[in-house]
Amino acid sequence: KPKLCFIQVCQGTKMQTSLWKHYGTEEDDTEKADLSRIPVEADFLIGMATMESYVSFRNIQKGSIYIQELCKRLKTGCH
Repeated sequence: KPKLCFIQVCQGTKMQTSLWKHYGTEEDDTEKADLSRIPVEADFLIGMATMESYVSFRNIQKGSIYIQELCKRLKTGCH
């Protein structure tokens, strides 16, 4: 069975900067992937609110944006 871990914690003091996202095609990503093998860890999903060394934000009233969006997506995407 798949295992899901969602972690909402600060992991440091750095602040993230934003970048413009490059919109490529799905074919671009597929060509780079080795589709003949599945990693041993394929049944694990670890979702982190932020990267190592960076802060994580939360609203005092509503909680973290990460958890809010995660819950919203799980409600609308799970059948």
